[in-house]
Amino acid sequence: FWIVNPNNTVRRNAAAGGTHFGYWYRLPLNPTGPSATPLVCPRSIPLGEFSNNSAHSFGWYGLWVFPRYHPQVGGGCGGNNPQPVYFDNLLSWHNNQGAEFTEVGALQLRNSVLLDNNLAGLTVVHVETQWGSQSAALQGTLIVGQSAITANCTLTGIRTPESYFFTVSNVTFVNFGTPDCVPIRACSHCKENDGGFETRFEGIKFVNCTQVSQWQWPHEHLHRDMDGSLTGIRGSSLIPTHALLPRTCFNHNGTIGVVPGSVCPAGIQFGRFAVHSPSPSSLTFMAAAMLNQEGGNITLPFAKERIAPINGYMALLPLNATYQFQWPLSTYITNIS
Repeated sequence: FWIVNPNNTVRRNAAAGGTHFGYWYRLPLNPTGPSATPLVCPRSIPLGEFSNNSAHSFGWYGLWVFPRYHPQVGGGCGGNNPQPVYFDNLLSWHNNQGAEFTEVGALQLRNSVLLDNNLAGLTVVHVETQWGSQSAALQGTLIVGQSAITANCTLTGIRTPESYFFTVSNVTFVNFGTPDCVPIRACSHCKENDGGFETRFEGIKFVNCTQVSQWQWPHEHLHRDMDGSLTGIRGSSLIPTHALLPRTCFNHNGTIGVVPGSVCPAGIQFGRFAVHSPSPSSLTFMAAAMLNQEGGNITLPFAKERIAPINGYMALLPLNATYQFQWPLSTYITNIS
């Protein structure tokens, strides 16, 4: 099913067996062909209906929203008032990925079952909206890593975005019970040492899951536990461990990966710190260091083609603290901007 205008009704369909996707919302900037006009913007039009559909055995995605969809109140071109839209009651199973939302606004997948997919149940790449009822969301959904009908386990239940404004609410993860599959991985499509954003979780349940999350590098992402269902502590943060965390943070036993995870209490707030385009140019590509007043010290690698900034440094740091930022190999330079 190839949909180019979201104001259609897609209800009670079964898509089965294909090389690519079951349902593709491929929304152009403006209509093309005989209906071409700059006065209609499909990427801003609210969703008509998507409910009670199924997709199985596709080589890419059961449901794919690509390249962009930022629905606006009223659906007019150039709007700046996000309109939540709802993809309801999807059954997506035995695909490479159950669903993927690429660059989106307030899209919400609700009351669905994502079962026995290969790489992921749901991947969200980038969200531009706001927190609250207008955030992008996964709600009331069951994600099964491995059932009795397959020998493989889904690599990850959810891959969180390379941005803010994604909420996971009342989701149950079942049978992520082997070392190579976990319910939550962070920062989908991120390059190494990128990220530093936040996803919010509430009403989360784990059934027969040996791990909760996996981290690939420090500062990758922050999982905010809104009600205590993710970490056991309401308002806490689950983040990759690094040496600038307060001493009140502690190890999280449900984390695997290159970097261990830590849980920080609710009173600790975090911010994404970034530096780009240092001058003089001789600092480019040099590793930087950050130190806090408690003696913690971390190294920040320079990275190209980040999400933001494009070229520079990034860290996920506790707020209300004092830090030193320096280039240890360039102490002879005194004029830096």
